Amino acid sequence: MPRFSMQTALDVRERIEKLKQKEFGEQLQIAQEIKSRIVESQEQIQQSHVHTNQLKNEGFTIAQLQFHQHFCRRMEQQIHVLEQQLKEQNEEVGRAQQSLLKATQNRRVLEILKEKELQRYRKHQDRLERLEMDEIAQNFSLQQRSK
Repeated sequence: MPRFSMQTALDVRERIEKLKQKEFGEQLQIAQEIKSRIVESQEQIQQSHVHTNQLKNEGFTIAQLQFHQHFCRRMEQQIHVLEQQLKEQNEEVGRAQQSLLKATQNRRVLEILKEKELQRYRKHQDRLERLEMDEIAQNFSLQQRSK
């Protein structure tokens, strides 16, 4: 079987696609980490509310209430910043995904060319085999007639 004439280009495109897959995975992981931090911050706010409600039954000072309110405001600001980061990161994920899609399409184009080249080769080989078999049959037929 012959070597694909554009095998080097196909190999390069496969490597590029793998790099794009890695980049996409990294961007997706960053987005997941940001989401996790948002959820964690929301849970901390929730735990602070639960703790403050428990203190209401036991009695608490104004300083404790102010601390709770300040903590909640700070966490909400942090969540807002994280949501902005997540929005920007999702745009990065989208760009990486488009880049991966393009790299996959570029590789696939060469794979299709390789498949077509292989089909042409096989058709050519089949034709050569048929010609050879026809020649053998003719020679056999001529030998049978000459006897």
